[in-house]
Amino acid sequence: MKHVTDSRVGSDIDQRYDAVFDELIVMADGIKSQIQNLVGEELKNFHSVQLTLIIGCLLLSVFVGIRFDLFIRSKRRYELQLQADKQQLQAANQQLISHEQQLRANEEDLKETNHSLGERVKELNCLYGLSQLAERDDIELEDIFHELAELINGLRDPPPVG
Repeated sequence: MKHVTDSRVGSDIDQRYDAVFDELIVMADGIKSQIQNLVGEELKNFHSVQLTLIIGCLLLSVFVGIRFDLFIRSKRRYELQLQADKQQLQAANQQLISHEQQLRANEEDLKETNHSLGERVKELNCLYGLSQLAERDDIELEDIFHELAELINGLRDPPPVG
């Protein structure tokens, strides 16, 4: 029982235990303070990094928003230009169609005029042939009629081939 009496309150061993415990408490408080200081510093660093990331994200969002707005405006400009170009092409196409129709009409007119001129040339050749017959003194009246019939036959269009 000697151990029981030696460990009672106020005994030498109790005082040593209390001293070691107090020293342990002081060391634990020091470690706690160091941990709190480290956590505080890390928290400050975390807040700094967090704030930097938030600002970076905001700036990136603004930059992307501006670029997107510029893209949309540019796209609208190109679409309007494309639409205007399309209208110009359609108008030019309509003009080409109109000119083509006019050219076809002119070509038909030219064909008709050319045909009429060909007919006038035949008529003039016939009249020229007739005047040459009339100037000849050595020809009989029957031969004049025969030659005149040939000249008039020359006025007719040849039969179509085929």
